[in-house]
Amino acid sequence: MAEADSPSWLTGPGEDPPVTQSTANDFSNQEPKVSTVEIDATADANPSTTNATTTTEDEDKDLPGIILIMRLANMGVSIALMTCSIFMMVGLPSLSNWVLAVYATCGGLLICCLETQLKFLRVLIAVNFGFLFNSVWRFFILPFAS
Repeated sequence: MAEADSPSWLTGPGEDPPVTQSTANDFSNQEPKVSTVEIDATADANPSTTNATTTTEDEDKDLPGIILIMRLANMGVSIALMTCSIFMMVGLPSLSNWVLAVYATCGGLLICCLETQLKFLRVLIAVNFGFLFNSVWRFFILPFAS
């Protein structure tokens, strides 16, 4: 699948990279270098994993509650953002402030629709605003919406 000039990571699993004349000549005189590592049998090779397992189970139990709190917080902030921006539009500010208020209202409405978890809205948002489903992009976009 890979050509002779392609990088080695391009070869698929189970395929040997093609051998070119330059690679065959470069490594023909070298012996393989193998280093050994001694393992002390008395050392504790398996540290206590019960604490890690218990912590993970405790975190898994708390996860639905944390997600619910974050969703409610996002809903509250988006509603507050829409409310403030609508009040600003009603006050008839300058054109630039009015455009920013419309932008903030649309951003708040988008976040509010995303957090409702309605399937038909999630599909539309995922298709048109896919960056909201990536945590890094969402982190950068949310401050601009507010």
